[in-house]
Amino acid sequence: MKIKTSNISIVTHWRLSIFAMVVAVITVAPWTEAFAAQLPNAADSNCMQELQNHLGLMQRLVPDVRALNNKSAETAWVNVNNEVIRLKTEVQSGRPNACAQLPKIRTNIQALQVNVKTEQEKISQQVKSVPAPVNELPVGPNGWTARHGWKAKYQADLTKPVVLLIHGLVSTQQSWTNPREQWNIKKIAYDPKSEPGLQDVHPTHPFHYAWSPGAPGHNFWDALGSELNIATWNQTPCIAAATGIPSNTCLDSDTFEAAYPTAVWALQKLLAETTGPVTIVAHSRGGLIARRLLKEYGDAGGRIRQLITIHSPNNGTSLATKPDNAYANLTAGLEKMIPERELRNNVAEFTSEMQNGLLNIVGLSGGRELGANMVPKQVAAGEKALPGLSYITFGGTSPTLLRLHIHTYTFTKHPPFFTKTRGSIPFIELKAFNEMTMGKGDTLVTDDSAKLPWLGAQHFSNPLHHGEVLWTASVINHVKNLSEGLGKRAN
Repeated sequence: MKIKTSNISIVTHWRLSIFAMVVAVITVAPWTEAFAAQLPNAADSNCMQELQNHLGLMQRLVPDVRALNNKSAETAWVNVNNEVIRLKTEVQSGRPNACAQLPKIRTNIQALQVNVKTEQEKISQQVKSVPAPVNELPVGPNGWTARHGWKAKYQADLTKPVVLLIHGLVSTQQSWTNPREQWNIKKIAYDPKSEPGLQDVHPTHPFHYAWSPGAPGHNFWDALGSELNIATWNQTPCIAAATGIPSNTCLDSDTFEAAYPTAVWALQKLLAETTGPVTIVAHSRGGLIARRLLKEYGDAGGRIRQLITIHSPNNGTSLATKPDNAYANLTAGLEKMIPERELRNNVAEFTSEMQNGLLNIVGLSGGRELGANMVPKQVAAGEKALPGLSYITFGGTSPTLLRLHIHTYTFTKHPPFFTKTRGSIPFIELKAFNEMTMGKGDTLVTDDSAKLPWLGAQHFSNPLHHGEVLWTASVINHVKNLSEGLGKRAN
């Protein structure tokens, strides 16, 4: 009986144990799965790390892709980069089998790298295929140096670096020697970065006004000529000979085709009289003249080592195609900036001179040629970067020619009988045109238009307007250092 009872007890305990194990398994299994889901999966961690590495690689490819200036390459980069970002998001969200797409990502990145390298090699081959020089430079006609005001300053050592300075549209060699006094720049020869105060005097009108102080006296000629061999000239003699404002007939004659031959004569003379490595430094339209020189005559047997263009419309200017619209918008903008009619009338003579001086330039025959589809397009046709020649561009991002400083007065019944507020208005900013928008242009040329598309071309942006760059010490010294550097490389 005891044995029987014992057997029943053993069997019962055994069955209970099995039941407990089953219950335990059923209870623990969901908890274990939830816990396991929270643990890092080694495969997913490796996948995530690889994706992170791919994103880093894509960022490192950005400069190379941009340098190609190729829309197809840029689009391909964007598509592949978006694929990597999308897959990373899917892995982070725990999407099943997301990492199975990694092989496709690897293949697309490798294909992009190959395409970028292939395009770089194409550009390199194009550069190597350019002959230099193309033709011999012709000597200028008798008397051209006197007629065009040839001006040179040579050091005792003619093997030192040489600089040829090429001025812009309707300008003269004064762009380099004394820009503040050149007829078309003196109207905007102010220092817009300075904000002088006004004397605290009892007003006779409900407002008092002043403007930025005059521009500093720095210039390229004195700075570069102190140690380098330099030269320049006047492209259009009647402009240089004029006292005051040149006639419209004279200004209208300053077209690209009329000015260009004088640059050929000037370069030939400079090369004949010196032996050092040459830098061509050109402002505004002068940059297009310099580029045509290099396209047609090459690097003069290796003598020309560097081209520096300063605020040049290398890709054109929209103002050339619609100067009348710009003038109308500028007038409306001025009325908005200075709503007080009496004050606006007081400064009208002053501001209208600036408007006329600025926009008449692009309204002339030579100015209208500078639209993107005219002279800039003609110069770019068949143009290729010369091997071994450095291309450097400067562009401006400030359309502010000066700042108007306005004091307004409100009279009161008690001493001091008036209250005063001080305001400062930037002149000019006109968002209807990128050339006249802060952060985009220098009043006549956008910063982007000043760039050259070639692989390896350097570009420097500065917060200056189109004329201001000619007397800004930091830019002048930068150009001087770049030009002096040719001598150091030659040694």
